[in-house]
Amino acid sequence: MTSEQKGLTALGGIVSIAAAFFVAKRLRGRGDAAPREWTCACGQAYYVQGLDRHRVYTVVEGDPVLGRDCVSCGEPLPTGHDAAA
Repeated sequence: MTSEQKGLTALGGIVSIAAAFFVAKRLRGRGDAAPREWTCACGQAYYVQGLDRHRVYTVVEGDPVLGRDCVSCGEPLPTGHDAAA
């Protein structure tokens, strides 16, 4: 094996390890399976899953919210980073 081939083999190994760490980190981030509770200023309670723009609001004892506003008062639901935490 030439030194160029050894270098490419080492580079391939480094890239593989980096990809494995990236995939493991992304999979660990999906541990937000348990919904947390959030209450609007009007008193409407929601379960919240996900983060940022990937957040899903579900009315307590009800269905997921399809829009971006509170089902009771019409105020916009939080969309920023950890705004509903």
